[in-house]
This record gives sequence, C-alpha cells and structure tokens, in this order.
Amino acid sequence: MTHQKISADKKYGAILMSHENIREVRAYLELARKKNKLNLNDYTKLGKIIEQWEQADFSNIDKDQDYMLDGMGAKIGYSNGLATPEEEELFILNNFGEKYVYTINLKPMEKAEN
Repeated sequence: MTHQKISADKKYGAILMSHENIREVRAYLELARKKNKLNLNDYTKLGKIIEQWEQADFSNIDKDQDYMLDGMGAKIGYSNGLATPEEEELFILNNFGEKYVYTINLKPMEKAEN
C-alpha cells in the first residue's frame, strides 16, 4: 500500500491504499499481537502508523515504509521520499485503473470503520 504514496527506485507489488485495505492491516496487526508475534514496541509503533493512515495522514509514509522494511531485514525498496500527486496518479492508473484515482485524496475513516 505504501508504494502508491512514495517515490522509490524499485517497487515490488501493488496494493491499493483504501479504507478496506487499511482495516485489513489493522486486523492483521491485532492478530499478530494476539499470537505474540510482535513485541510491545513494534506493536505500538505499527499501531501509530496505522492510526495515521486511518486518519488519511500520509505525511510520513515514506519513513513508515522504511521502518517496516528495516523490520523485515530488507536490502532494497527503500523510499526516496513522498511521491508527487502526478507520480501517485500514474502508479494508480498503471496498477489499479482510473476508478481508483480518488485514493490520492483518501478521506479519514469514520471511527466505526476502525
């Protein structure tokens, strides 16, 4: 999901940044916590990242993505910063189609949606 909103030399995969997908990430985080797959520090940090996304605050998503890549021990795929609106639109058009361009300006999720 972060690929939509960041600039990077290489991107692998494409998942739409949508309310539905943000909810799925939140659910996965809670499952990982219940299964003791995350320490408290990581759970707290990832929870704050998801909370920002739920509020449509993507101002740090480049740093968020790099934090997650560090946690996975990645060697490639790090961001070069935030994508411009034009870069994001092109990514959406190439990967999802015109009907999803609205996600560039995703609105905050309703509290009941969290």
